[in-house]
Amino acid sequence: MKTFLEAFDAYNKRFPEGFPTVPLLDNGDEWCIKIIDRCLKEGKDVYEMGYLKDDPDVLY
Repeated sequence: MKTFLEAFDAYNKRFPEGFPTVPLLDNGDEWCIKIIDRCLKEGKDVYEMGYLKDDPDVLY
């Protein structure tokens, strides 16, 4: 099993906008690793996968 930091780095290399830790990390490292793995497999970021809404009025 990879660590959260390994998954985080892989996500950030693939998606230039980076992984939004503030709204998602509250779900725990294991959950985030699963989400990151799914995003990398599908080639879609957390917004495209529906895990987070892209709300321009919210600052993270």
